[in-house]
Amino acid sequence: MEAAIGIDPWCVSVDTAQRWQLTFAKKQQKLVQTETNLVDEVWKSRPPAEINPVVVHPIEFTGCSVAQKLKDLRAKLKNEKTRGIVVTTLDEVSLYHSFPDNLLVQTY
Repeated sequence: MEAAIGIDPWCVSVDTAQRWQLTFAKKQQKLVQTETNLVDEVWKSRPPAEINPVVVHPIEFTGCSVAQKLKDLRAKLKNEKTRGIVVTTLDEVSLYHSFPDNLLVQTY
């Protein structure tokens, strides 16, 4: 009998899903992408996300100012002969906005 394991395609990378698919296939199991977010399906009384202003922390917590971080980034980009950087992870967002690296920021 083949077992099915549901995965949310928005939460699992293609590489990870492909590795899992190969691993599970050895045990006669298969991955099935869910059509909807399963958490939303069961958590009907979920409160709305809070929207609060971001707090920029003092330099003693962040290490240096936003201006200095951007100056360093521009110098590195010039040294690497590139024109930009794609910022995609929360630690990168916090780094370039002078938030402490361990601050949890919710983004969409």
